[in-house]
Amino acid sequence: MTGRRGFSLVEAVVTLAIAGLVLALVFGGMSMTTNRRLVGTARKLLSDMRMVEQRARTERNCYRFVFDPAGETYSIYRYEGTVTPAPAGGGNQCLDGLAWSSAPVIKEDTADTVSRRMPARVDLVRTTFGSDVMTVSPMGNSNAGGVCLLTPSGQERWVRAEVMGRAEILDACP
Repeated sequence: MTGRRGFSLVEAVVTLAIAGLVLALVFGGMSMTTNRRLVGTARKLLSDMRMVEQRARTERNCYRFVFDPAGETYSIYRYEGTVTPAPAGGGNQCLDGLAWSSAPVIKEDTADTVSRRMPARVDLVRTTFGSDVMTVSPMGNSNAGGVCLLTPSGQERWVRAEVMGRAEILDACP
């Protein structure tokens, strides 16, 4: 018959199969991209923690990370006051609360202020550092705690710092 309009059953099935394949690739690719962002962000935070630990030891000075879960950022600050000798048994050597620089001075390049914002679709959910502040002593030791990073699809990473300076990335937040 000539003149009939419409699709044959085979054409409709092929079209639906192609549309389903395209949708699967799009949504699968979004998840993969989000996971890469999450892993990259966790690695950058871990790298910053290790870099600060090394700088604190080299300079014999205190540093600290200030995490802002609501603002999805963290900043690194250097202590500008006089570092006091460690008390017996260890403890805080950077006692002047006003001596932390309000403009971070660690710079990777001239445009870097070392205040990092989480990328799209990666949330800084919470930390277990007291008052969301991780302090690194002149010996490179930090207060123990961690940072939970999460994506909307539920993927998470836990960036943990231990007292003696060891830091690592775990797949799940506690």
